[in-house]
Amino acid sequence: MEANGRIHSIGGIAFLLGAAVGAVGLVSAPAVAQVGIIQGTMSNFDVFNETSQNVYGAEIELEGCHSTDVNKTYPAHFNTMTNTDYSNGVTFGTRLTFTGYNFDPSGFMIPRIGQNTNGHFAVNQPGCEHFGFSIVGTQPTTTRFFWLDQNSQRIGTKPMSIPNATWTYNPPIVPGGQVVMQAVVVPPAPEIPDPMLPDSIWMKVYITELERPVDLGELISGPGTAAPQDKAEIEREWVLLEGGVPDQWDSNVGPNAQAVLKRMEYFKYTGPVDEVNAPLSSWSGVGEPPANELGDFIAANMVAANLAEPACRYKLAGDLNGDCVVDLNDLVVFAPLWMMTGCVVPNGCVGADISGDGKVTIEDLAVIGADWMIDCTLMPGDAACKKI
Repeated sequence: MEANGRIHSIGGIAFLLGAAVGAVGLVSAPAVAQVGIIQGTMSNFDVFNETSQNVYGAEIELEGCHSTDVNKTYPAHFNTMTNTDYSNGVTFGTRLTFTGYNFDPSGFMIPRIGQNTNGHFAVNQPGCEHFGFSIVGTQPTTTRFFWLDQNSQRIGTKPMSIPNATWTYNPPIVPGGQVVMQAVVVPPAPEIPDPMLPDSIWMKVYITELERPVDLGELISGPGTAAPQDKAEIEREWVLLEGGVPDQWDSNVGPNAQAVLKRMEYFKYTGPVDEVNAPLSSWSGVGEPPANELGDFIAANMVAANLAEPACRYKLAGDLNGDCVVDLNDLVVFAPLWMMTGCVVPNGCVGADISGDGKVTIEDLAVIGADWMIDCTLMPGDAACKKI
């Protein structure tokens, strides 16, 4: 290691990776000042191929957003991802289209019944996949997810029932008063109007907050990770989301919160419906849903809203979580992506593919080592410091 903190030796770099694995969940980045606006939102979710046919691709449609609003996507097992603006004369948005499935040599994903996951289960499992995106501009008004067939056509006309939260920041009414974050979710409707309502679903919500901004790569659950998952973090035990009906609720936020994170678990509603597909549930609204109405697991969606304005004036290639310094927090983001392949977009694999060669290897870890503990505010002339 050099005096300025850089790590160049293979042994030193290997030490960094080992430290990252041990440090996941144990470190936090320095907090920056809270501001009264939402600086960015993100979503990270597992989803199963519950169609009756093999899947060759996927599409995430973000209505009301532009392609330039998407700044990161989570790596998935596809050779190609495109981010394309669209407009149909009534609405506009952008579509993230994934093609070239590469997890299985067959080139397709087999059908699989959904099961409850920890939000990171589908990273390396057949029959399911893990997707994610972060937004720095306008939040999507509707998020739709579709599986694609061999001809890159949508399988079915109805999107998967994976609602994404739309956030609103409500500042204190009086100085020093309570900050409130409002979230709205609604089962997504098809683009083309349909007299039948979207399928209703069950939802369970967990919540936590951090005194620092959160990165897309951190929205996974499991021991020591940032996403809420414990019983004590349950915000809403059960909610029946009626198709086409927005569900809105407020969450009180601490005075030092820089990020609000929610884990939203979705399950099929299997109870009776009326002639327009509205639920006729016998649930009282308290306790567990009736056994005959609670169906298979659909998805676990990790969502977050950052309340902190980026404060970095310089960019370091190894600064994966955007806190202006390369340290253990960046390794916490990097470690789960180690040896990931198929990083095909700019800032691929949540920025961990620093070299841009399509995979996360020791070359990328070497960049983190080279940038280790550089403080650009003290050394703005360092070659590693790129002015933002």
